[in-house]
Amino acid sequence: MNCCESIIKYLFGLVTLAIFLGGCGLIGVGAYALSNDGATLGYLIDSDLLSGTAIVMIAAGGLIVVVSFFGCCGAFQESRCMLGTFFGLVLVLFVLTAAGAVAGFVLGGDAITEGLEDILNDSLNNYAKDSDTKNAWDDVQEGFECCGVNGPADYNARGIPKPDSCGANTDGCYQKMVDFIDENSKLFGAVAIVVALFLFLSMIFSCSIRGSIAS
Repeated sequence: MNCCESIIKYLFGLVTLAIFLGGCGLIGVGAYALSNDGATLGYLIDSDLLSGTAIVMIAAGGLIVVVSFFGCCGAFQESRCMLGTFFGLVLVLFVLTAAGAVAGFVLGGDAITEGLEDILNDSLNNYAKDSDTKNAWDDVQEGFECCGVNGPADYNARGIPKPDSCGANTDGCYQKMVDFIDENSKLFGAVAIVVALFLFLSMIFSCSIRGSIAS
């Protein structure tokens, strides 16, 4: 193996390491979302949607870890079969990631926030009836510095005293959450572009390494 091929192999190793760490990160975020600490919003909006999203993240992270394993082993054991498998799996991930980037920039958070106001209103009806819902609302109101769905009047309309977690805030939590989701959707799109770039580079490097290995 000449010097150029060695450089490509080690660059490929660095790229697959980055992909592996990204997969581990997805697993970690998904696991946190399923934990008690990450389940706060589950009491305010559809908990099945949140848990489903978390499970998808864990599954995607696991797939990425497996894919990176195929890449590293294929390169350093000079296995054309493993590199070919790696290329096929990464191609699928690349298409999905590119689609995610487009969705993040074009759709923003609209697909997520559709119907959110009605869901929040329904959950606020249980503020005085369910301690988990109350604690979730208090956490959200303190974290987002907001009060009620559209303002403190939401509590007055329900005959509920304005909670201490509202403080002096008069902004509603609905708009604060919509802004937060929209901003993070754009961030998701940007991250997806970076990930897609790494995946594209890994495909190029894997093809180069596979081509240099004698059949």
